[in-house]
Amino acid sequence: MCKVAEKNPNNMELRERIGEQKIILESIMLLLTFYSEGNPYINDLKEKMVKLQENFDKIQITRTYEESTLKEVNGIVTIENNSTSSINITDEDVKAIIATTTSIRESIIN
Repeated sequence: MCKVAEKNPNNMELRERIGEQKIILESIMLLLTFYSEGNPYINDLKEKMVKLQENFDKIQITRTYEESTLKEVNGIVTIENNSTSSINITDEDVKAIIATTTSIRESIIN
């Protein structure tokens, strides 16, 4: 995703998707922390991912809660989420994330 964003710097939807990865990264870091004790390979990966987490820490995600609504479509009731979120991510944030993920990827492959 980052390499595509690098080639399409004006694609705001793609930039937002990168910003949303902050939430997933938090879960990954919890798992790496749990499994890194006693496993030098996982611990090494966790240490590399800390830099990525620092990059993502600069990104602001603002959520606005709105009550969900029920809607019937073709006889099936669905729940529509009316909440919204906005992601504040700069060009510098994207560049830093690209550089860090590239570095991590290369260290894993080599």
